[in-house]
Amino acid sequence: MSISTWARYQKGILKPIGSLPLKENQRVQIIVLPQPQELDEVDEARLAEMHHRADEWLAQQPPDAVRPSPLSEEERRQAVAELDQVLKDLWEANVHYSEEEVMADVNAAVKAVRAEQMRQL
Repeated sequence: MSISTWARYQKGILKPIGSLPLKENQRVQIIVLPQPQELDEVDEARLAEMHHRADEWLAQQPPDAVRPSPLSEEERRQAVAELDQVLKDLWEANVHYSEEEVMADVNAAVKAVRAEQMRQL
């Protein structure tokens, strides 16, 4: 079995982005293919663009599809910070896919969530 994944080198340790189907303490062989530095960093402008696209998407949804948030302002800020981290992780994990491929996956996930919500009604 071979696995291709992305990792980050930090303080002398390679840390995979995401989990691996390996047993604890299993030995592996690693082949390192360094990536260009620009693929390694998600800048604030890119993060702001992702937020803007999310806001545009929300604005296109029917009024009954988006409910008011039950979160307090502090909980909302925490959720936004967590979302930012998820977006950064997704960006790092998907830099080798085209924007169209990523958006197709996002749209498929949205449809699946909506279908599940309709089943629960």
